[in-house]
Amino acid sequence: MIKNWLRVAFRNLLRHKGYSLINLLGLAVGLTCAILILLFVRDELSFDRYAPKAGSIYRVALEAQTANRGLVRTARTPPPWAPALARDYPEVLNFVRFKTPLVSWLVGSDERDKRFHEKGFYFADPSVFEVFGLELLRGDPSTALKESNSLVLTETAAARYFGRDDPLGEVLRVDNTFDFRVTGVMRDVPRTSHFTFDILASIQSLNVLPIYGGTPYDTFERNGLNPDVYTYLLLKEGTDPAELERKLPAFLQARVGRQLAQVNVRLTPFLQPLVDIHLRSNLDAELRANASVGDLYIYTAVALFILAIACINFMNLATARSAGRAKEVGLRKVVGALR
Repeated sequence: MIKNWLRVAFRNLLRHKGYSLINLLGLAVGLTCAILILLFVRDELSFDRYAPKAGSIYRVALEAQTANRGLVRTARTPPPWAPALARDYPEVLNFVRFKTPLVSWLVGSDERDKRFHEKGFYFADPSVFEVFGLELLRGDPSTALKESNSLVLTETAAARYFGRDDPLGEVLRVDNTFDFRVTGVMRDVPRTSHFTFDILASIQSLNVLPIYGGTPYDTFERNGLNPDVYTYLLLKEGTDPAELERKLPAFLQARVGRQLAQVNVRLTPFLQPLVDIHLRSNLDAELRANASVGDLYIYTAVALFILAIACINFMNLATARSAGRAKEVGLRKVVGALR
């Protein structure tokens, strides 16, 4: 029976070439366009969900009201805030800070005579591997970024500088001035991440590098009001982020209240869920250009509209041939075909 149906269908396709081409091609193109658009939407919605604890990670952002610049909303916060929050509030399990260079840094290996300008050179806390679930292929994640002047390379960066050789223990010179020892190699940052880097250096290095003053970098006396890092908090499961957010003004008043009064600035910190940053954040100094959830609604509507048009076109053409189909059904009944 099935063989007979296939034979009849094939004969109909050959007998009505123009109709078959228009009908099938229109439906195929419509389905293809809709599927491609929906795959793009799905990819955008998957940003930052690679982290095992993504639902408990929040970025601390800042709204500043100043007399000169008016209202400023930035993704960066002062360096000493994160350690103090972890000490003062038990609902904060851990934290990670990223410090990015304002310009690319020249990084090279003198022994191999290889030098590259690296825009993806970040300073980070040792907890970055635990909080974001980044996989370290070589080295110890608990100690790789513990000491100053140590760094971790991604697979791509390790291959760029050292080829297939083991880079652990090798020295890279940064900005033709500072020597950093390679203490680990990690998998490349997933493409669906709102931040991307090739090199992670220990944030403790900022306490000894002369360009950052060579003094304790993350103290309230020196950088209590300087939004210079990106701060991420890992909260305990079940913690209400809104409740923690309501405690932040009191935290600021206790830590930098006097400084705020002196400079006449009003700061309002707030928390952003990690999984919302790519689609729902549009702050100053974002780590990466973000998308818009509103655009995704438009793309989804366009995909459904294209699919509906393709289906309607297919049904209209099929209806137009209904008279011929009725004759075929009648002849089948005459020769004894069952329902």
